[in-house]
Amino acid sequence: MDFSAVQIYDDQRFLGSNADELAKIILTGNTAERWDIETEIFSDLMIQHMHITSDSVLLDFGTGIGRIAKALIDKTGCQIIGVDISPDMLRESFSYVSDNKFTAMSFQTFEYLSKTGKILFDAAYSIWVLQHCNFEPAYSSILRVLPKGAEFFIANTKSRCVPIKPTGWADDGLDIRARLNEDFEQIHDATHEISAHMPSDHDGLIFCDFMRKKV
Repeated sequence: MDFSAVQIYDDQRFLGSNADELAKIILTGNTAERWDIETEIFSDLMIQHMHITSDSVLLDFGTGIGRIAKALIDKTGCQIIGVDISPDMLRESFSYVSDNKFTAMSFQTFEYLSKTGKILFDAAYSIWVLQHCNFEPAYSSILRVLPKGAEFFIANTKSRCVPIKPTGWADDGLDIRARLNEDFEQIHDATHEISAHMPSDHDGLIFCDFMRKKV
Protein backbone atom coordinates (compact mmCIF):
# COMPACT_ATOMS: atom_id res chain seq x y z
CA MET A 1 0.00 0.00 0.00
CA ASP A 2 1.30 3.48 -0.88
CA PHE A 3 0.51 5.52 2.21
CA SER A 4 1.50 8.81 0.59
CA ALA A 5 -1.09 8.24 -2.14
CA VAL A 6 -4.04 7.53 0.12
CA GLN A 7 -3.13 10.29 2.56
CA ILE A 8 -3.63 8.38 5.78
CA TYR A 9 -0.08 8.21 7.12
CA ASP A 10 0.18 10.18 10.37
CA ASP A 11 3.69 11.57 10.68
CA GLN A 12 2.56 13.77 13.57
CA ARG A 13 2.68 10.71 15.84
CA PHE A 14 6.43 11.18 16.30
CA LEU A 15 6.46 14.73 17.65
CA GLY A 16 7.24 15.90 21.17
CA SER A 17 8.41 19.01 22.98
CA ASN A 18 11.42 17.50 24.77
CA ALA A 19 13.69 14.47 24.98
CA ASP A 20 11.64 12.78 27.72
CA GLU A 21 8.44 12.93 25.67
CA LEU A 22 10.21 11.66 22.59
CA ALA A 23 11.87 8.80 24.46
CA LYS A 24 8.43 7.49 25.43
CA ILE A 25 7.46 7.51 21.75
CA ILE A 26 10.65 5.69 20.76
CA LEU A 27 10.29 2.95 23.39
CA THR A 28 6.92 2.07 24.90
CA GLY A 29 6.38 0.33 28.23
CA ASN A 30 9.11 0.83 30.82
CA THR A 31 10.99 3.37 28.73
CA ALA A 32 13.91 4.01 31.10
CA GLU A 33 14.62 0.31 31.65
CA ARG A 34 14.33 -0.58 27.98
CA TRP A 35 16.46 2.41 27.03
CA ASP A 36 19.39 1.29 29.18
CA ILE A 37 19.19 -2.43 28.48
CA GLU A 38 18.42 -2.35 24.75
CA THR A 39 20.91 0.38 23.95
CA GLU A 40 23.71 -1.60 25.56
CA ILE A 41 22.74 -4.90 23.93
CA PHE A 42 22.17 -3.46 20.45
CA SER A 43 25.37 -1.43 20.40
CA ASP A 44 27.54 -4.31 21.66
CA LEU A 45 26.09 -6.78 19.15
CA MET A 46 26.50 -4.29 16.31
CA ILE A 47 30.15 -3.67 17.17
CA GLN A 48 30.73 -7.42 17.32
CA HIS A 49 28.97 -8.47 14.13
CA MET A 50 29.49 -5.36 11.98
CA HIS A 51 33.14 -4.82 12.97
CA ILE A 52 32.58 -1.12 13.64
CA THR A 53 35.75 0.94 14.13
CA SER A 54 36.72 4.59 14.24
CA ASP A 55 36.97 4.48 10.43
CA SER A 56 33.35 3.35 9.94
CA VAL A 57 30.72 5.69 8.53
CA LEU A 58 27.22 4.48 9.44
CA LEU A 59 23.66 5.36 8.54
CA ASP A 60 21.23 5.42 11.47
CA PHE A 61 17.86 5.24 9.71
CA GLY A 62 15.17 6.44 12.09
CA THR A 63 17.71 7.83 14.51
CA GLY A 64 15.17 9.23 16.98
CA ILE A 65 17.13 11.31 19.47
CA GLY A 66 20.28 9.33 18.70
CA ARG A 67 20.43 6.80 21.54
CA ILE A 68 22.16 4.08 19.49
CA ALA A 69 24.36 6.57 17.68
CA LYS A 70 25.61 7.98 20.97
CA ALA A 71 26.47 4.53 22.31
CA LEU A 72 28.32 3.50 19.15
CA ILE A 73 30.29 6.74 18.95
CA ASP A 74 31.21 6.56 22.64
CA LYS A 75 32.41 2.96 22.26
CA THR A 76 34.16 3.09 18.86
CA GLY A 77 34.63 6.68 17.70
CA CYS A 78 32.80 5.94 14.42
CA GLN A 79 31.05 8.54 12.28
CA ILE A 80 27.23 8.43 12.10
CA ILE A 81 24.64 10.26 10.06
CA GLY A 82 21.11 9.96 11.42
CA VAL A 83 17.92 10.27 9.39
CA ASP A 84 14.42 10.86 10.75
CA ILE A 85 11.05 12.14 9.55
CA SER A 86 10.42 13.96 12.82
CA PRO A 87 11.86 17.47 13.13
CA ASP A 88 11.52 17.18 16.90
CA MET A 89 13.58 13.99 16.99
CA LEU A 90 16.23 15.61 14.81
CA ARG A 91 16.36 18.71 17.00
CA GLU A 92 16.88 16.71 20.17
CA SER A 93 19.39 14.30 18.60
CA PHE A 94 22.07 16.97 18.32
CA SER A 95 21.97 17.83 22.02
CA TYR A 96 21.54 14.20 23.13
CA VAL A 97 24.48 12.81 21.15
CA SER A 98 26.51 16.00 21.51
CA ASP A 99 29.46 14.83 19.44
CA ASN A 100 30.98 16.24 16.26
CA LYS A 101 31.13 12.70 14.86
CA PHE A 102 27.34 12.77 14.59
CA THR A 103 25.03 14.73 12.36
CA ALA A 104 21.43 14.23 11.25
CA MET A 105 19.10 15.18 8.43
CA SER A 106 15.48 14.95 7.37
CA PHE A 107 14.25 12.04 5.29
CA GLN A 108 13.56 14.43 2.42
CA THR A 109 17.21 15.54 2.33
CA PHE A 110 18.44 11.96 2.67
CA GLU A 111 16.19 10.73 -0.13
CA TYR A 112 17.42 13.49 -2.44
CA LEU A 113 21.08 12.74 -1.69
CA SER A 114 20.51 9.02 -2.21
CA LYS A 115 18.86 9.58 -5.58
CA THR A 116 21.66 11.83 -6.79
CA GLY A 117 24.38 9.43 -5.64
CA LYS A 118 25.99 12.04 -3.41
CA ILE A 119 26.11 9.95 -0.25
CA LEU A 120 27.39 6.45 0.56
CA PHE A 121 27.87 4.48 3.79
CA ASP A 122 29.97 1.57 5.01
CA ALA A 123 26.97 0.07 6.84
CA ALA A 124 23.53 0.94 8.16
CA TYR A 125 21.06 0.04 10.86
CA SER A 126 17.38 0.64 11.58
CA ILE A 127 15.85 -0.19 14.98
CA TRP A 128 12.06 -0.27 15.57
CA VAL A 129 11.53 1.98 12.54
CA LEU A 130 10.71 0.16 9.30
CA GLN A 131 7.52 -1.30 10.80
CA HIS A 132 6.19 2.26 11.11
CA CYS A 133 7.29 4.04 7.94
CA ASN A 134 6.12 4.43 4.35
CA PHE A 135 8.25 1.44 3.47
CA GLU A 136 9.17 1.55 -0.22
CA PRO A 137 10.60 5.12 -0.35
CA ALA A 138 12.51 4.46 2.86
CA TYR A 139 13.85 1.08 1.80
CA SER A 140 14.79 2.24 -1.71
CA SER A 141 16.80 5.09 -0.22
CA ILE A 142 18.65 2.76 2.15
CA LEU A 143 19.51 0.39 -0.71
CA ARG A 144 20.90 3.22 -2.84
CA VAL A 145 23.42 4.34 -0.21
CA LEU A 146 24.84 0.88 0.54
CA PRO A 147 27.40 -0.69 -1.80
CA LYS A 148 27.58 -4.42 -2.46
CA GLY A 149 28.78 -6.25 0.63
CA ALA A 150 27.73 -3.50 3.03
CA GLU A 151 26.21 -4.71 6.29
CA PHE A 152 22.78 -3.81 7.56
CA PHE A 153 21.26 -4.47 10.98
CA ILE A 154 17.52 -4.41 11.54
CA ALA A 155 15.40 -4.87 14.64
CA ASN A 156 11.73 -4.86 13.74
CA THR A 157 8.32 -6.27 14.49
CA LYS A 158 7.20 -9.08 12.20
CA SER A 159 3.97 -7.25 11.40
CA ARG A 160 3.58 -3.66 10.33
CA CYS A 161 2.41 -0.95 12.78
CA VAL A 162 1.74 2.07 10.60
CA PRO A 163 0.35 5.21 12.28
CA ILE A 164 -2.82 6.30 10.51
CA LYS A 165 -5.18 9.25 10.73
CA PRO A 166 -7.20 10.03 12.72
CA THR A 167 -5.94 7.42 15.19
CA GLY A 168 -4.64 3.88 15.52
CA TRP A 169 -2.11 1.63 13.78
CA ALA A 170 -2.51 -0.38 10.58
CA ASP A 171 -0.91 -3.54 9.22
CA ASP A 172 -0.66 -3.43 5.43
CA GLY A 173 0.45 -7.06 5.29
CA LEU A 174 3.95 -6.32 4.04
CA ASP A 175 6.48 -8.98 5.10
CA ILE A 176 9.55 -6.83 5.71
CA ARG A 177 11.85 -9.74 6.51
CA ALA A 178 10.99 -11.45 3.21
CA ARG A 179 11.46 -8.16 1.36
CA LEU A 180 14.90 -7.68 2.90
CA ASN A 181 15.92 -11.20 1.87
CA GLU A 182 15.53 -10.21 -1.76
CA ASP A 183 18.44 -7.79 -1.49
CA PHE A 184 20.40 -8.99 1.54
CA GLU A 185 21.77 -12.30 2.78
CA GLN A 186 21.45 -13.04 6.48
CA ILE A 187 24.77 -13.34 8.28
CA HIS A 188 23.48 -13.64 11.85
CA ASP A 189 20.03 -14.01 13.40
CA ALA A 190 20.17 -12.17 16.74
CA THR A 191 16.47 -12.50 17.51
CA HIS A 192 16.93 -14.92 20.41
CA GLU A 193 19.77 -12.90 21.93
CA ILE A 194 17.68 -9.74 21.94
CA SER A 195 14.29 -11.30 22.74
CA ALA A 196 15.66 -12.52 26.05
CA HIS A 197 15.84 -8.91 27.21
CA MET A 198 12.58 -7.64 25.66
CA PRO A 199 9.22 -7.16 27.41
CA SER A 200 7.16 -10.36 27.46
CA ASP A 201 4.52 -8.86 25.16
CA HIS A 202 7.16 -8.86 22.39
CA ASP A 203 7.67 -12.64 22.54
CA GLY A 204 7.56 -14.14 19.06
CA LEU A 205 6.66 -10.81 17.48
CA ILE A 206 10.07 -9.43 16.51
CA PHE A 207 13.09 -10.28 14.38
CA CYS A 208 16.64 -8.98 14.59
CA ASP A 209 18.96 -9.73 11.69
CA PHE A 210 22.48 -8.86 10.65
CA MET A 211 22.58 -8.87 6.87
CA ARG A 212 24.92 -8.22 3.94
CA LYS A 213 23.87 -6.56 0.69
CA LYS A 214 23.98 -8.93 -2.26
CA VAL A 215 24.36 -6.53 -5.19
